[in-house]
Parts: sequence; C-alpha cells; structure tokens
Amino acid sequence: PPSLLQGRLVMVTDRDCFSSCLMAADLLQAVGAEHVGEATNVSTRYMEVRTVVLPSGLRNFSTLMKLALGAGDFGPYVPQHSFGGAMSDTPAVRAWVIGDIIGTP
Repeated sequence: PPSLLQGRLVMVTDRDCFSSCLMAADLLQAVGAEHVGEATNVSTRYMEVRTVVLPSGLRNFSTLMKLALGAGDFGPYVPQHSFGGAMSDTPAVRAWVIGDIIGTP
C-alpha cells in the first residue's frame, strides 16, 4: 500500500552498520527512505559480538560468536548522498542533514 508518511524519511548510516542494522536499512529503503552518510558494511553469517578485556587492560579483543544459517544477504548499501566529514561528529552530521539534505527538494 502507499506510504502514510508525510515528509521525507532520511536514514543516516556509517561503515559500522552491519547485521541487524543492514536488515533495518533494507526495510527503510523499501518504504522510501533517503540513504545518507557513509556506505554500510556487508552482511556476514556471524552475529553476537563477544568482547573481552585483555589481561594487560590496555586493549579489547572482539569476536563474532553465533552463526546465522539461512539469513539473507544484505548490503553493502551506498548512500545517495555521502558525508565528507567524520561521522563521529554528531553536530556536523546533524547540521549537514538539516541544511543540505532536508533543505533540498
């Protein structure tokens, strides 16, 4: 059915988008979301990250623990509009989305 959404739906991603984020991105794009930010990662068959602090306490070690059999392939999704700055700079990303993305027809 046609969407009941009034306005524009903007989906912001970065390269850390994987696993469930890719599934959500797939669904949001299916309902017309405008993808902005950075390209996503690509799906793997692994999920549930386990992280432990190494004995020195200086670093962490992470590994994917669970295998998803029969899961679909998602991503990578390339945005319609790429952000040129650091995605970790939330105020800059917010200003870019409001000023450059939402501000355009």
